[in-house]
Amino acid sequence: MTGTFSRKVRGEFTGTRKTEAWRWMWPVLLLLVWSADAAAQASGNQKAGPADALVTRSEHTYFTPDVVLRDADGKTVALRPLTEVNQPVMLDFIYTSCTAVCPLLTETFAQVERELGADAAKLRMISISVDPEYDTPKVLRAYAQTYHAGPQWRFLTGNSKDIVEVEQAFDAYRANKMDHAAIVLLRASPGQPWIRFDGLVSPSALVREYRAMHP
Repeated sequence: MTGTFSRKVRGEFTGTRKTEAWRWMWPVLLLLVWSADAAAQASGNQKAGPADALVTRSEHTYFTPDVVLRDADGKTVALRPLTEVNQPVMLDFIYTSCTAVCPLLTETFAQVERELGADAAKLRMISISVDPEYDTPKVLRAYAQTYHAGPQWRFLTGNSKDIVEVEQAFDAYRANKMDHAAIVLLRASPGQPWIRFDGLVSPSALVREYRAMHP
């Protein structure tokens, strides 16, 4: 299992030309993915748009493991209390050197933050790295800054054992980080089920879900 985290993807999040090219390419791809959803909303259909047709929504009971991780400032963070707050929590799994679904997921979170405006402060956002050996707090901090993450959006890393435990607790573990799926988890408050989105859910769908939880 330790070998899972020893594999590196060539290149790194350093602001190189390659990284910047990917950074600016993904919003264009997102625009194509979400355009059908936006068109549906513009036509007055506030339900799931065509872009969300490939996304599976389900409800689950997950128990956050009692592990201690580190945030982008290098501070220790107990994960369970971080998620057991009396406010909606949105969570995903990413790694910064990913050039596939992770930029899409992170841009989705960033767009939700922008769409909510001042209300974003009422939504706790958590992105957990599945590549803790590479994703140090310093790397996560630079990544968060690129997406203009607000203070309510926490980027977390830790040791390999604890990260795997968290992934398994949320049924998100993959033996190879490069095979990890696009999953977003959203919960209204402690005691409520986690709403799980499998697939590239649109920001507007997440905002609608949040509004229903927190009118």
